Amino acid sequence: MAKIDQLISDVSAEFNNGAYGNVGEKFLTVREFAARKNISLKTAFALFRILNEEGFIAKERKSYFVNSLIPEREKEERTRLIGCVVTTLNSPYFALLVRCLEEEVHQFGACLLVASSEYDFQREKERINAFVAAGVSGVFVCPWADEAEEEYYRSVPVPLVMIGRRLKNVPVKTVIVNNQSAAQKVAAHLVKEGCDSFAYLGQTVARRDERLFGFRSELAERGLELPSANIVHSDYGDRDRNLADIEALLDRNYRGRLGIFCYHDLFASRVMMLCHKKGIDIPGRVLLAGFDDLPIAEELSPPLTSVRYPVEAIARIAAEALYTRLKLGGRIEDTCSYVNAELVVRESTKP
Repeated sequence: MAKIDQLISDVSAEFNNGAYGNVGEKFLTVREFAARKNISLKTAFALFRILNEEGFIAKERKSYFVNSLIPEREKEERTRLIGCVVTTLNSPYFALLVRCLEEEVHQFGACLLVASSEYDFQREKERINAFVAAGVSGVFVCPWADEAEEEYYRSVPVPLVMIGRRLKNVPVKTVIVNNQSAAQKVAAHLVKEGCDSFAYLGQTVARRDERLFGFRSELAERGLELPSANIVHSDYGDRDRNLADIEALLDRNYRGRLGIFCYHDLFASRVMMLCHKKGIDIPGRVLLAGFDDLPIAEELSPPLTSVRYPVEAIARIAAEALYTRLKLGGRIEDTCSYVNAELVVRESTKP
C-alpha cells in the first residue's frame, strides 16, 4: 500500500507537470505504463483503476485518454475556475460582456479566466485547451469555427456555453441576440425617416453577417434595393484602408438622402468623422446608424442612433445555464436562447 501511495503521488505530480500530454491526448497502455514506471502489470492495472477513479484518465473503447491534470478531490477544494474566450478584448462590447460574466460567476463562488481568439480558430482552440489543463469547470466561448472545425467543440471534456453564434452540429447551450431582427428595425427606421438610397458598412472577418441579411431583407420587403456596390466590407483594424473604403463609399453618387447602416459603432464614428471633413450634413444628407450602442455613441456629434445589446441578460442566461450544469451534473441541453436588441434612436437619424 505504501508503494501504491508513493506511485500515485509521483504520477499526480507528473500529470500536473504535463508529463503525459494535454487533456484529450491518448494515454499510455498498461504495458507501456508498467515499463515506464518499472512496475508489474498487476500494480499497473491497480494504478490505472485509481487514476480513472481520480479523474486523471478516462477510457474510450479500448484506449485511455488524459482527462484532467488535477484530481477531482483537489478540484473540489479549490475555488471553481471558469474559462471565457471572446473574439477580441479590443472591442468595448466584449469587454463589457466579460465584466458582466465575471459578476455573474462570482455569485456562485467562481473566478473567471479570460482570453481572446482574435478571429483565429487555432488560437481559440489553444486557449480552451489551456483552460481545461488549468482545471476549469466550464467555458464560455464566442466561437469562431466553421462547420469543418465543429468536431473540436464536441471533444472538449468540460461543459461549454456558446455566446453570439450557434453551431448547428454542436450540442451545447447557446445564447444569441436576434441580429437579423435588430437590423430589420434599423432598415424600417431609415425608410420611415425618408431615405432614398441605402448603404451598408460591414466587418471583413464576419463569416455569416446576419446584420446585413436582416437589413437587406427588410428593404426588399418594402420594394427597396441595397445594391451590391453599396455594400462595403472593411477591416476596422487597418485604419488607413478602412478610411479609404469609407471615403469611396461616401463619394459615390446617390439618389436623395442616404441611409448608412454600420456593423458596429466604431465604423459609424469614422463615417461621421469623414462626413464632417467633407461637409456632408448628418442627418440632413446622410442618416447614420450603428450597432452595439457603445458609450461613444452618445458622445458623438450628433449622437448616434444604434442597436443596444442586452449584455447583462446575455451574461445572466449563459451563467445560469452553466451553473445548472455544474450543480446538477449531466449535459447542458442543446437549446438556444434568443434575446432581442433595442434600437436607440438619436439625432444622427432624426432630421
